[in-house]
Amino acid sequence: MRVIYAMIDAERAAPRYGKEAARQTRQALAGRRSGDVSTADTTSLDWPTRRELHLAARSHWAFVLGERIADLARAAADFVRALRVRYRRHHRIASLKGSLRRDGG
Repeated sequence: MRVIYAMIDAERAAPRYGKEAARQTRQALAGRRSGDVSTADTTSLDWPTRRELHLAARSHWAFVLGERIADLARAAADFVRALRVRYRRHHRIASLKGSLRRDGG
């Protein structure tokens, strides 16, 4: 797992330090076994960049906004469904009252 994180760091280093440095890092990491934890520099605990934080916040915001829109759509559908039930009930009762008046009930 640590080797994977180190490879990701090597990929991130490519634009800053050149593709040659990233290639050398990948080659050095390829010789290590995944279970080898004898070296302490296999992983980097760098904080995410501002861009990464921005993208994460933006995708979370989009997810939350989508959830809210879906909630509103469900609430609107429930409201319309309840109105339709009340409308049908009202007309059913009105027609029953009309038929009772005609029959003299």
